[in-house]
Amino acid sequence: MANKDRIINYFEIAPKYTDTTKESIIDLFNKIHQLKIDQDPLRFEHYGDKYIYITDIIIDDKLKHVEGKVLHIRKDAFPELMDITDDKIRDVEATKNEGIVEKTHFILSYKNNEITLAFEHNQYGARITDFVFYLEHKGLIYGILNKIIYNPINRDNLMEVRKRIKNISYIVAKVHKDNIKRLKEIDKDIFTAFETVEDVTSAEYVTLELKYDVAKGTSGSLIRSKLDKILDFFSKSKTQPFNILKVKAEDSENNNLLKNFDLLNLWYRSNIKVDLKDKSKTIVSIDIITKMRSELNKEFGL
Repeated sequence: MANKDRIINYFEIAPKYTDTTKESIIDLFNKIHQLKIDQDPLRFEHYGDKYIYITDIIIDDKLKHVEGKVLHIRKDAFPELMDITDDKIRDVEATKNEGIVEKTHFILSYKNNEITLAFEHNQYGARITDFVFYLEHKGLIYGILNKIIYNPINRDNLMEVRKRIKNISYIVAKVHKDNIKRLKEIDKDIFTAFETVEDVTSAEYVTLELKYDVAKGTSGSLIRSKLDKILDFFSKSKTQPFNILKVKAEDSENNNLLKNFDLLNLWYRSNIKVDLKDKSKTIVSIDIITKMRSELNKEFGL
């Protein structure tokens, strides 16, 4: 059986309940599950150019887990399939009610009165923002909650790491083409640099590598100012556009010796290898959920 690498990200979840409700987010998941049972049209949320649907919900009161999938469904232009042995291309045929689906798996733990979310990273699937959007809309409909605050769970204090980074020797950043527009929120020059490379190469991922000779006094002060803007964005935003962001710089806590800083690994995340179905090449849900349970227990005892 083939397999695929997957990243699991972790978030703290804080529902803001309405003043009148006596129900919890677990009750909300029960109501969402009932929408599926009833085949209620309200089970779908139209969000931008796609539909979002939380489904296959299992509530395990022994583990204190809610497990399920967030479906990202699009009904616009479909991709094609190609046989790479003979270059034959065929259409993906669908009825008017069918759409292309990407699954994102999640486990929400409500043990110890705290809510921790393990959320699969699927580049083409639903994001944490889609998940929260769906729950907030359903929460408003049922009068249970009106907002959900979510934050990635940190391993290290971002401000402390920021203070340690002095003169920069090397920096590498990698961004998927779909996220390049988000760089406008950080800095116009950073956005322009990535956009220019993507326009010229039409690459799916754009990677920029910059090197400075600290020994000769080339400290990379300009790129440091750009890095500060990125870290400012990290401190305010709940999601970030980078796939890789690594810095080699003088470390003020280690006699200014050069140290490698992986700025995306300040957050808890798990790297797992999951099974794929032989013909469809889709992820085997029971396999990824089992491995997500194991990682959630290993990292947080949940």
